[in-house]
Amino acid sequence: MILRILSTVFKYCTSLTTEFIKQDASGTIRSLLVGNKTPVEIGLTPTLLHRSSNELFEILCLCAELLPQLPRYGVFSVDNLISGNDEEKHRQWFYRDTSREHEPWQSFSKAENKIVSSSCDSGESDVVLAMKINSNVASDFTLDLSTMKMENEETGEVYDITTSRKKTFIPELLHSSSKDKDKEDCRLTLLTTSLRC
Repeated sequence: MILRILSTVFKYCTSLTTEFIKQDASGTIRSLLVGNKTPVEIGLTPTLLHRSSNELFEILCLCAELLPQLPRYGVFSVDNLISGNDEEKHRQWFYRDTSREHEPWQSFSKAENKIVSSSCDSGESDVVLAMKINSNVASDFTLDLSTMKMENEETGEVYDITTSRKKTFIPELLHSSSKDKDKEDCRLTLLTTSLRC
């Protein structure tokens, strides 16, 4: 329990973390793992104290919080560009309803949007959807993705359709921002100064 509390404190207070590191954190962790033996007594093949898997996990979490955080820019921002939830990966599709003067472009529902995006990504040119446009009754609509038109099968009315990406590539994400530079991690500063010595 104490190790979990220390891990949480070290995660959010890097100045306390650096003070703990300066106060022989490696000795503390060594004593948690092998007891109060000196490095000479431990030898080349140390014997770990019997600990439960939960206790070992808490010690590991404590060690992880002693290390500096990875930056969120540069090479490390790649995950933000290529991952995301399922909704962000698909395009947002719209149809133009000329009966609405103030807002003619209407978005498809999430389910319809996912169907159309998946069909487009797989190379299909026609998609049939049951949709409710200007009525409480669903009608079948055929979307022609090659001409970007949508036709109501019952009335023959034709709508324009278009698409846009929700998540766009922003090159600035690959470079550090001034906000990230201002929030220098004390653990990183300690590590770099220790390596220079």
